[in-house]
Amino acid sequence: MENLDFDFLQIDNNVENQKIPGMERELYIYPLKSIFKENDKNKELLSYSPNVVNLKIIELDDCQKITAELIESTQFGYNSKQSIASLDNELVIVSKCDKTYSLDEKINYDPNKLYLVSEFEIKTDKDIITFGQLLQSYNIDRTNFELTNLFSNPLITTTSLEEWKPKDANSLVVKVGKQYSSFKVKQIDLTTPNAFLLESLNSFGANSLGEYGNASINSFESLYPLWLNPIDLQRNGKLRVLNYWCSNRILPISDVMKISRKYDNSDEIGKLLKFDDSSKNPIKTKKEENDIESLIITFDDITVINRFYLKGDALGPDEFRTKHISHQIEYKNNEQFPFVLRPMALESNKDAGITTEMKAAKYIPTLLNKMINFKFNPETLYGGIIGHSYDVKITKNMRISYTTNNSIDTSSLYELLLDVMTATFNYNNNFKGAGYKNNETKELNYMALYKQEFEGKTIREYIDGLESAWEKSNPEFVQTKQYDNYKKIRTMLSSETYGTFSIGGNKNSDDKFLLPYYFEIISKPKFKDKDNNIINESKKGDGIWKYDEIIVSCKSNYFSKDFKPLLPSLSEKKILNSNNDSFVWQNMNDIISETKLPSLSNGDLKTSDENVGKFLVYSKFDWTKVYGTSEEIIKNKAFFEKNQNIKEKYSFSLGEYNNSIKDITLTALYGSGKYDIHLVDENNKKIELNDINLFNPQQENIGLVKILL
Repeated sequence: MENLDFDFLQIDNNVENQKIPGMERELYIYPLKSIFKENDKNKELLSYSPNVVNLKIIELDDCQKITAELIESTQFGYNSKQSIASLDNELVIVSKCDKTYSLDEKINYDPNKLYLVSEFEIKTDKDIITFGQLLQSYNIDRTNFELTNLFSNPLITTTSLEEWKPKDANSLVVKVGKQYSSFKVKQIDLTTPNAFLLESLNSFGANSLGEYGNASINSFESLYPLWLNPIDLQRNGKLRVLNYWCSNRILPISDVMKISRKYDNSDEIGKLLKFDDSSKNPIKTKKEENDIESLIITFDDITVINRFYLKGDALGPDEFRTKHISHQIEYKNNEQFPFVLRPMALESNKDAGITTEMKAAKYIPTLLNKMINFKFNPETLYGGIIGHSYDVKITKNMRISYTTNNSIDTSSLYELLLDVMTATFNYNNNFKGAGYKNNETKELNYMALYKQEFEGKTIREYIDGLESAWEKSNPEFVQTKQYDNYKKIRTMLSSETYGTFSIGGNKNSDDKFLLPYYFEIISKPKFKDKDNNIINESKKGDGIWKYDEIIVSCKSNYFSKDFKPLLPSLSEKKILNSNNDSFVWQNMNDIISETKLPSLSNGDLKTSDENVGKFLVYSKFDWTKVYGTSEEIIKNKAFFEKNQNIKEKYSFSLGEYNNSIKDITLTALYGSGKYDIHLVDENNKKIELNDINLFNPQQENIGLVKILL
C-alpha cells in the first residue's frame, strides 16, 4: 500500500485562514512604559505583593493598529514569569486567558516589554478600564499545535487587568500619559480618602550625580498628630485602635488654652474643680430621708391667667407667664414637705391626682407664691374649683433635686490636688528633717509624723489612698464633671506626681511622649507648721512642705506655644528627648498586627513597653478640636471618616534624590480609597495620576503601599 504523507502544516491557506463573519477585529496595541524612561532599564517588569502597586502608562501616539480575528474556541492555561524584585527569584502566575486573536500580520514585539491590547482606540483612562487587556502571549512558532491551533498566522492571547495578578496582590494600574527622560520632582501633591491618616511618606530617586537614595520629604502645611495603637484586628479585616488623645482622659484644648494664657493660672484650674456653691450641689439620686437637707423644686413653664379683677386685690396683668423658676426650701420633716415627689404636670382646670400624687399638696401654693411673688388662694387652687378666679397652668413637668447633709466642700478637689502635690514633694525630698522633736522624750517632729503616714505603702499606694478616700467620702460626686476634670489634670501632671492616674506610673517621661500636651508645675511649696503658718525652713522637721496653690506651665513635643502643630518630617522618624530620656516612634509595618496591652489604665501605658508607643500619624484635619472630648477610647474607621468628612489635599516638598523617581511609599492607617498623585517639577510642570485605588478596604491591617513608577 502506498504510504500517504500528511503535512498538516501545508494545508492550503485558503482553507486554513478563512475568516468567520463577524469575528474580525481592529486591534490597538500599546507598549506599557514607566513614567520615567530610566526606570524601564530595570530587570523586573512587574512586582507583586499586597503592599505593591505597579503603575504604568501608555502614550497614545505610540500604537500599532492591526486587523485580527477573534477565536472563541481556545481555552488553555498560560505561564508568565515576572521578576518579583531585583533578586533572581521569580513569581509564576497561572490563570486563564480571556481572548485569543489570529493576526493578519506580525507585530513589533519585545519579550522584555508588556503591551496593552484594545479592540477600540484608547483616548482616556476610562477607556483603559473598559476595553484594556494585557497581551499575555505572542506566538509565531507553527510547530506548536496547542498555541497555533492549526493557524499559520501569528496568535496573541490577552487577559484582563484584574486577572493579571496573584491572589491578594494588587491589580496593575495603567494610565494615559507621557514618558519623561528627565523630571526633577520638587513637590508631591496627594488627594486622599476621608479617613486617611498618614504615618510616613518616602520616595526613591536619583540625585544630580545619578546616585540613588531616599529623598527628604516635608509637609508644606501644618499637620495634626494623633497617637494610635492598633489593638483589635477583627475577622472581617477591620481594625480598631486605641485613640488616647481624643478620649476624655485629658483636658480639651479649649480648657488648656485658658490655663496657658495666664501665668498665675491657679484660678483657672480651680474653676475646673470647684463645685457650684449657690446650688449646694444638687443631685438627682434618691437619698435616705434622714440625709435630706433641702429640696430644690423647679417648674419649667408656668402661666397664670386672670379671669376677674377683684376690687382692692389687683391681680396684675391678664396673663402672667414665667419660664424656669426654681426655689430651694429647707427640709425639716416629712409632714411639712414630702421626701417622695414624683414629677408631674398640672394643667388648667384639671385637679385630678394632685392630692394623691403628693403629701401635703397644699404647700405648693405657698411655694408658688415664693417663686413668682403672686398671691394664690390655696382653697380655690386645691378645693376643687380651680379657675373660680384664675387658672394656673403648669405646662411642663416639675423637677426635684436634693442636697444632703454631707454636701461637699466646694473646693475639696482643689484641696485634694494640693495634698497630692504636697505628698509628692516631701516624698521626693526624702522627708528631709524628719526625726525627734525632743531626743530625750523621743517625741516625733511634724515631718516625722507626716512620714509615718507613708509607712508600709509605696508612694503610688499612698496617693491612690488619698484619692480613694475622697471618692468614699463623696460617692455622689464621683460621676461629676468636676471629678472628671480632676482626673484629666492629674493625667497631665503625670511626671509631677505618682498614682493610678499618672501615665506610666511616673516612670521616665512617658507623659511627655504619649500626650499631645502636658503640665509642669511651676508653683513652689511653702514650709509650714502644724497650724499652717509659714516658718523658716531652718527649723527643719518642725514643718512640712505644703502647696497652697497650683500654677502650671503647658508644654508639648508636638505643638508650639500658641498650639500650632510643628511641621513634621515625613521621611524620618520623630525622635523625642526629655530629661536624659528619649523615645522614637515605631515604623509602621507592611502588615499591621494587633498589640496586646496589659490594660488601658494610665499606669500601664509605658514607652518602655514596645506594645504601647506604636504609631504617630498625621492629618490635615484639626484633631485638636476633638482632643479630650470623646467618651470612648477605642475607635474604628467610622470615627475618623465622621470627623475627616472631606477629601484632603496634601503638599510635600522633596529634597535631594528627586530625579527620575522609581517609587513612592505611603504608610498610613485607614487609607483605602481613591488617590490623586501629582508630581510637580521646578518649572511647575505637573504629572497628574488620578483615581488610583490604594490599600485594600477588606484588609485594614495593610499599613504600607509602594507605588512603582
